Amino acid sequence: MSIRVCLAGITGDVGRLLATEILAHDDLTLAAAVARSAAGQKVGQVLGCDCEVEIRASVVEALASDSFDVLVDYTSATAAFENVRAAIAFVLV
Repeated sequence: MSIRVCLAGITGDVGRLLATEILAHDDLTLAAAVARSAAGQKVGQVLGCDCEVEIRASVVEALASDSFDVLVDYTSATAAFENVRAAIAFVLV
């Protein structure tokens, strides 16, 4: 069974590295991606890889549109705080 991952901050320096590692492991699936600057594009277009996942503008949008098991957030401290609040609110609904 593969763990479905949502990666927030996918276009940042560390986010790119994390995405590469997620895509390289058979037990992980990049199921969702978040980056305001690349919203609407495919991960493959932005990172130059073979991945058709559409990048969402926000974690709220990813939660509403995509199915995933784990949220990995590599954004700023302020954005991460709001993303965690959104994820908790989504789960509690």
